[in-house]
Amino acid sequence: MKNRSRNRFEFFNDICVYLVTCHFMFFSDFVPNAETQYNIGFSCIAFIALNVICNMTLVLGGVFRSLRLTSILLYRMARAKVQKMIKRY
Repeated sequence: MKNRSRNRFEFFNDICVYLVTCHFMFFSDFVPNAETQYNIGFSCIAFIALNVICNMTLVLGGVFRSLRLTSILLYRMARAKVQKMIKRY
C-alpha cells in the first residue's frame, strides 16, 4: 500500500476509535434516559461495524491480490515445465 493511502487509512482508523470512545461517554450518567443510551448504542455499533468492514476490505483485497499473483506464478511455472517436457520428446 502506498504511503499516502496508508496515512489516510490510519487517520480513518483513528477517527473511528475517537468516535467510539466519545460514544462511551454517553453510557454514563451524563445521559440519564436509558432509551437514549440504547439508541446511542446503535450508533456506536454502526461506527465499529464501519471500521471493521473497511479494515476487512483492505485485508481481503491484499489476500486476493496475493492469491492471484501466486496462482499466475504457479501457472507459468507449470506451463514452462510442460513445455520443457514436450521439447524432450
